[in-house]
Amino acid sequence: MSEAFSSSDRSPATGPTVFTPLVRELVPMPDSEAVFAKLAGRPHCLFLDSARRDRQLGRYSYIMVDPFDYLEFMPQDHQAFDVLQEKMAAFTV
Repeated sequence: MSEAFSSSDRSPATGPTVFTPLVRELVPMPDSEAVFAKLAGRPHCLFLDSARRDRQLGRYSYIMVDPFDYLEFMPQDHQAFDVLQEKMAAFTV
C-alpha cells in the first residue's frame, strides 16, 4: 500500500499554505461503486468513475468526501473560473 498523508504547513510569514493531498492506494482494489454507496451520505461526496474497461485509459476511479471547502456556481455564472483561480492562488501542492 502506498500512502501520502494530509498535512498543512504555514510557509514563512507571507507565504501560501502548503498542503499534501491525502492519497491512499487500496490493495486489493475494492469495488468503487460499493465504496461510493457506503460514503454517499457524507457531505459533498463526489465519485469520478473510470468505467472504461481499458487497462491504460480506465485504471483509476476517485472518491472524495467531506472537503475542507467547496464552491457552488450557477451555470450562467461567468465569474466561476475567476473565483476558483483566486481561491487556488492561496495553495501550493
